[in-house]
Amino acid sequence: MLSLPKHNLSKHQTSIGGKSNGLTRSRKISQWFFFALFVYILWSTTYPLTGKLAPETYFQADPLIMFGTALSERLMLSGLIWAGGMVLAGLLLGRFFCGWICPLGTVIDTVGSCRPRQGSEEQNKRWRRQRGLKFLLLAVIAVFALAGIQIAWVLDPLVLMARFVSLNFIPTVTLALDTCMMLLIRGFKLYGPVYDFYNILRSSVLGVKVSYFSNAGVIFAAFVLVSGSTLLAARWWCRLVCPLGALYGCLSRVAWLRRTVKDCVFCGQCRPACPTDAIKPDMSYDPAECILCMECVYACPAHITRFELAGWTSRGRAAVATSRPQNEKGISRRSFLVLLASGVGAAMVSRRQRQPAVRADSILIRPPGALEEPEFLNRCIRCGNCMKVCPTNGLQPLLFYPSIDALWTPQLAADIGYC
Repeated sequence: MLSLPKHNLSKHQTSIGGKSNGLTRSRKISQWFFFALFVYILWSTTYPLTGKLAPETYFQADPLIMFGTALSERLMLSGLIWAGGMVLAGLLLGRFFCGWICPLGTVIDTVGSCRPRQGSEEQNKRWRRQRGLKFLLLAVIAVFALAGIQIAWVLDPLVLMARFVSLNFIPTVTLALDTCMMLLIRGFKLYGPVYDFYNILRSSVLGVKVSYFSNAGVIFAAFVLVSGSTLLAARWWCRLVCPLGALYGCLSRVAWLRRTVKDCVFCGQCRPACPTDAIKPDMSYDPAECILCMECVYACPAHITRFELAGWTSRGRAAVATSRPQNEKGISRRSFLVLLASGVGAAMVSRRQRQPAVRADSILIRPPGALEEPEFLNRCIRCGNCMKVCPTNGLQPLLFYPSIDALWTPQLAADIGYC
């Protein structure tokens, strides 16, 4: 019978672990709470603006969007204090946002629950070689921002989620509810209390009056592609593509909260439980891939896996430095050349001072109060909230017209609604 040594924690450390799965339940509750909060903020943003929470609340807590916009525009934005707070939290807790808060991560986990958590070792090895892509994408976003061009919105998970919720989910649900209520009232002559209840819904849940957006099918397809990617591998998008995850991953390498396993018996039970393949075949651990799901804590049959919050001592720095597998390589030569080419391209574009993306034969009407075209393109994060709040449904998302720069930005379509 295997005898396992007892473990004593230093008085300077706080450990997270145990035999119950209370932490994983807490993570699920946290995920759905922040998902509901995200949807509520977007849903309550209607005309006139009477929501309890400002619609920019979530986006100001997104360091990728806030720092990317501030750097590209050379501005000190008011929301930077919230983004800075999230960076400090990342330095303390690591990649906690991905596992506990991110609404897109919640959807990806839900979709991924219908597949095995881990694929074969050969599949994991293939994806493991490619997960440096997200760090390369983060570097490209930073280079473009330095050159004066904000492209963080292209792959930011909060923007992707907000665009789907604002332009697909909310219009579909409100239209379906409104249609069902009207059929119920007219078909069964349920006037009086039922009609009064319908009027209450119209002033609250059904307060969003939009029902149609051009190119909504493309937005939906893109969202399905991202969320459905988890069927290829658990958290495929988070592991390989997400630049916000890469930003938190960089912070995780020096974060105070870290995973430790004392006197590991190499049973390998923790590896299949890890959704991001942060634990390697040799049982080494990469904190940049860990989303603090806590699954490995409860998968460990010996109960010797812990997450410890330690002071920033030389011992702590050494633990973080040795936690990355020694056989992992840095950025490849090809990736470096791609990054260099991107930087040169961004510099060339910025040197042209980014002329407005409007052709002489086009009529493009922006929302009232919009900035000049170059500044507007740089600061618009393409979340779709302004289009959802338009009471006449006149604001519509552009696709590739008049240029790719205008992708998902709003225009006034007078044939659909007036201003």
